[in-house]
Amino acid sequence: MKNLIDQFIFALTFLTRIPVCYQVEYEEKLPGKSMIFYPLVGMIIGVLVVLVDLFTTGIISLRIRSIIVLLFYIYLTGGLHLDGFMDTIDGIFSGRKAEKMREIMHDSRIGAFGVIALFILLLLKYNLIFELNDSWRWSVLILMPALSRFILVGVVNYFPLAKSSKLGKSYKSYLGKRELWGASFLIFIVYIMLVFILNFPLLGLLVITVLSIVISLLIAYYIYSKIGGLTGDSYGTVVESSEVITLLTWIILN
Repeated sequence: MKNLIDQFIFALTFLTRIPVCYQVEYEEKLPGKSMIFYPLVGMIIGVLVVLVDLFTTGIISLRIRSIIVLLFYIYLTGGLHLDGFMDTIDGIFSGRKAEKMREIMHDSRIGAFGVIALFILLLLKYNLIFELNDSWRWSVLILMPALSRFILVGVVNYFPLAKSSKLGKSYKSYLGKRELWGASFLIFIVYIMLVFILNFPLLGLLVITVLSIVISLLIAYYIYSKIGGLTGDSYGTVVESSEVITLLTWIILN
C-alpha cells in the first residue's frame, strides 16, 4: 500500500503544483512506476479546472472565464509540457541531422520556432476552450487532461528512447505492462464517471479517444523517425497535442 501511495504522490507532485504534506522517499524506479496514476492525476487536474470555471460562472463572461481557465491550467501544471513542446518544435524544425536536433532539444534556450509554436498553441487552446459553451463543457475539461496523460503512458511504453534522453530514461526503464494496464483501468473509471454521472455522450467519447490515440501515435512516430526515438521533451509534445485534439474533436462533433 505504501508503494502505491508513494507512486500516486510522486505523480501528483510531478504533474501538478498541488502542495502535499506526505514525504516520498525517492527511488530510481519511482518515476516509471508512478505513471500508473497519470490518468487519475489528469482527472484531478480537470476537476480543479472545472471548479475554477464553476466559481466564475455568472460573474464574468465566457470569454474571460476561458482565459482564466487556461491560465489556471498552465499554473496548476507548471507549464511542464509546454516547455517540452517548445523544445521539440525547435529541434524538429531546425532542419538539422538527428544528433543536432537532439542537442537543440536538450538546450534550455528557446528559439524562434518554439516561441511561434507556443503562441499558436495557446491561441488555439484558448479559442477551443471558449467554444466549449454547451452543457458538456465541464466534461470535456475533465476528459482533456485525463486522456492526454493516459495516452502518454502508452507512448512511453511503446516507443524507444532517443540517445542521451536522461529524463525519458527515468520513466521508460521501469514502466511495464502492470502500469499500462493500471492506467487503462483508471481511465476506464474516468469514462464511467463521465458517461453515467455527467451524462457525456458515449459515442462522442469513443470518437475523441480513438482520434486522440491515433493522431498522438502518428505525432510520436514522426518525432521518432526524425531523431531515432523519443525524449522527455517529446512526451510533453504528445500531451499538448492530444489535449488540442480532444478539444478540437469535440468542437467538430458539435
